[in-house]
Amino acid sequence: MSVQITSAARRRAPWINAATWVNTDNEEFNASQVLEAANLNWEVQHTPLHTSVITEHGVTNVALENKVATTRVNADGTASVLGITSPTYSIVQNSQIIDIVDSVMFESGAMYESAGELRGGKKIFMAAKLPNTLDLTLKNIDPVNAYLVASNTHDGTDSLRFEIKYLRLVCTNGMTRWTNASAISFKHSARMNVKVEDVRQTLGVILKSNEEFNLLSSSLIEKKVANSDFWSIVKDVFPIDENNMTDRQQENVRERQRTLLNIWNGSTQENIKGTAWGIVNAFTEYEQWARTSLKEDNYAAGERFMLNQGNLLSDRVLQMVR
Repeated sequence: MSVQITSAARRRAPWINAATWVNTDNEEFNASQVLEAANLNWEVQHTPLHTSVITEHGVTNVALENKVATTRVNADGTASVLGITSPTYSIVQNSQIIDIVDSVMFESGAMYESAGELRGGKKIFMAAKLPNTLDLTLKNIDPVNAYLVASNTHDGTDSLRFEIKYLRLVCTNGMTRWTNASAISFKHSARMNVKVEDVRQTLGVILKSNEEFNLLSSSLIEKKVANSDFWSIVKDVFPIDENNMTDRQQENVRERQRTLLNIWNGSTQENIKGTAWGIVNAFTEYEQWARTSLKEDNYAAGERFMLNQGNLLSDRVLQMVR
């Protein structure tokens, strides 16, 4: 069956939804140009923390001696607090990671596609599309693109990280943590001196991740399933307990089941329906595109994905069908 890119492909990838800059014309950029275009050329400082105590004698300012704020300072002088860390936490400026990111991107043959900041700059990222080596795409079975995402945090919660993410083009499902070798990280240090061997190690992770993803996706699409298999998993993931659920709760669960069934029978499943790959992607599409709160915009959904939040359902179903 020839693969048709449906209207669902008009959805934007999670890293594009959360981006402040997107390479719409597939032009070649270096990391310095990306930082400037994405408005990520601001700096971070350690600033002291104080609290105030109010008593009948007045107000007393008290310094927090063992904690400092990591504070974002913009070019116009405005500032905002990104996190609270120990004074020994090493700040790695956005501009300091340029050479590292460029080296990895150049060696891997990736092209910068988008960049942005999450949670006001607590985390910044650059996403680049990798050359296509995936069997599902090369054999025109189901188009999937691989992306290399470089990210860094300024609130002490993570390191400089390179992570592989995948995007199914028919439905724009973002897939992450599908393999055991999908990420590599470098702890913050004063100079962030990543050596050539570290870049090669990162490239090794890319190759291994793609190899594992190829094997997994190929095995899932070759694994045939019946409609009853899909429905059994739906009822297992979203069970109805008539004895302990209210009528409203039961109806909410039935609505989720109906939504999943509509996806399973919809246009984004035409070329993969009846396979274990189709089951996983039906649940992934539900989690990323159908379950979104009415109050939540595409940016919020993209940000949640990029922070590795809200993917528990997809992860669970993947383990069930493997």
